[in-house]
Amino acid sequence: MHLTGPDTLAVSTGRERQVPQRIDHGDLKARRWAVDNGSGSYSGVWCMASLRPRSPRRLSGRFDPLRVLAAIPLGSFLAVALLAAPVTSPPASPGVKVDQVDLTAGAETARVGWGRQIDVDANVVGVEWNGDSGARFTVEARRGDRWEHVGEIEAPDPSEGPDPGSRDARHKPSASVSVSEPIWVGDTSAVRVRLTDGEARGVTLHAVDAPPERPSGNVAGALAPQPGIVTRRQWGADESLRLRNCPEGPEYASDVKFAVVHHTAGGNSYSPSQSAQLVRGIYAYHTQANGWCDVGYNFLVDRYGQVFEGRYGGIDRPVIGAHAQGFNTGSTGIAVLGNFVGESPPSAVTSALVKLLAWKLGLHGVNPTAWTSYQTSGSNRFPPGSVVPIPTIIGHRDVNQTECPGGGLYSMLPSIRAAAGARVAAFPDPPPALPPPAGRAVAVNPAGGYYVLAGDGLVTAKGGAPLFGSPRWPGQDVARDIAVMPDGEGYVVLDFAGGVHRFGSAVDLPAGGPYWPGWDIARRIAIAPNGRGFVVLDGWGGVHGTGVTVPPGLPYWPGWDIARGVDFTSSGGLYVLDGWGGVHGSGGAPLLGGPYWPGWDIARDIATSPRGDGYAVLDGFGGIHARGSANLRVASGGYVARDSWRGLAASSTGYLAVRSDGQVITP
Repeated sequence: MHLTGPDTLAVSTGRERQVPQRIDHGDLKARRWAVDNGSGSYSGVWCMASLRPRSPRRLSGRFDPLRVLAAIPLGSFLAVALLAAPVTSPPASPGVKVDQVDLTAGAETARVGWGRQIDVDANVVGVEWNGDSGARFTVEARRGDRWEHVGEIEAPDPSEGPDPGSRDARHKPSASVSVSEPIWVGDTSAVRVRLTDGEARGVTLHAVDAPPERPSGNVAGALAPQPGIVTRRQWGADESLRLRNCPEGPEYASDVKFAVVHHTAGGNSYSPSQSAQLVRGIYAYHTQANGWCDVGYNFLVDRYGQVFEGRYGGIDRPVIGAHAQGFNTGSTGIAVLGNFVGESPPSAVTSALVKLLAWKLGLHGVNPTAWTSYQTSGSNRFPPGSVVPIPTIIGHRDVNQTECPGGGLYSMLPSIRAAAGARVAAFPDPPPALPPPAGRAVAVNPAGGYYVLAGDGLVTAKGGAPLFGSPRWPGQDVARDIAVMPDGEGYVVLDFAGGVHRFGSAVDLPAGGPYWPGWDIARRIAIAPNGRGFVVLDGWGGVHGTGVTVPPGLPYWPGWDIARGVDFTSSGGLYVLDGWGGVHGSGGAPLLGGPYWPGWDIARDIATSPRGDGYAVLDGFGGIHARGSANLRVASGGYVARDSWRGLAASSTGYLAVRSDGQVITP
């Protein structure tokens, strides 16, 4: 990360009143709102803070923004060095194949010592049978010319699954049929199954072949409370599998009240690049072998700290899963990939759980260190209607008769609760605000469509643009900007304190970025044209690069929140917009002139032409002022006599803008 300018920021705390003045400036006729502290001057009280907040102090003398801005050259330049490797669109997710192979013939009864070998391409397998529900099987996988013991499988406790009567339970096998948990066998062309305990009839092998997916890259690098999460689209979810059983889609609770931690009880020998395969295999197994609506868990975490989106329906919403019978509604289920009965999880697992639990529970207003009371619909441990007091972070064994999530992981839950609680406490609540605006920013997807960002973090996709998720702060005006990846497969959302929330392919962006906890000072974010880095603009004009080098030279107004927009040109140049409409070019970005309203903070955003031949500036009243931009149309019809327009974006056809109420005008 490179920071331009001093390492201090400021936020005005003075009580200011607005004085309307009439102005006539070219084609812009509106009211100007000058800031006056009551004495007729532009003085005020300012809180000074370094990258870590310091105690407020008063600045001596009188603060005159006219003199400050006049002292900064409007033609300041900045050379931006970008990583040159191009970004290409990811390949289509490979399909998942599920084979069912009968291992017994007719009325044959398998007894201890029985075994079968089958040639089949698979990396996740399980067994279904009739009869003794306590039967156990060992599984071996062929590696070249030798056989390798993979592990033992059995029918999971009935509590590992959906609530009776739920949509997930509609397609479950009958009570006389047992289905084992899935187990990871790696990439193999043959498996061998042996019965080691009990008897079984009608034994069927479920073999899932989930081909490799592209590496997910850095998925845990966001500094904001939400960790990076590999989306269903990224790990290659075949959405037809869930729709086949439950075409009506996911079910939702009224809210999330607690979290249940699981382990999948399979092997621990997978590599980081195989984690997505394992997730796809579990998803296919849960829908095809178990007959559930979707993967049972809301999130999955691998032993390397990668977090995967589980059940469809929105990572920020209270989606009802199928992971803890009688305790699914109102909970979020998190499964760690692997078996932790006899070993403790790696530190990457506990770190990922802390970040995920702090974000998810904090999002729903739940204290990770508190207790709650829950009325269960019934499990093998508590009868229906029981009111059970539980911590807000529990292991599966706390509510069902099972050893899940294994003694090694379960013993870590007290420290995970404490660390998650400390993480929530480390991020102060957003400052009180009016109801968040429905329109904070707008961004175009290069593959088609666009996104509208609301102040509470909700991202709405329009025109067919794919949706990758939203960082939500219900009822709070926290979100400040959104920027789309050049491949159209993801985006980032910037919060007021500089937190960068990555979605879709944006998890591959470099980790880091500026962050000022509790300060409303971050203004805009722009992703470099090569998709390998980004810059964050603070209110004083500081440009903070991550994955891009930002040398000194940009205009900087210490103590004055006047910077309003930043955007890259298609060739890697950079523009910064100040509140008076001044456009500052750097890195070879050509200055083509523009609107300028000295003394009036009315410019709101800047967007560059996709062709690199110009830009446009948005004013708060809805005026879009284009320079260059040959053959690009300018949206019209949004002009209002009040400062309410907030965000500007450029598509291949022209410039579009969003108003604070969410209204969008398009070319």
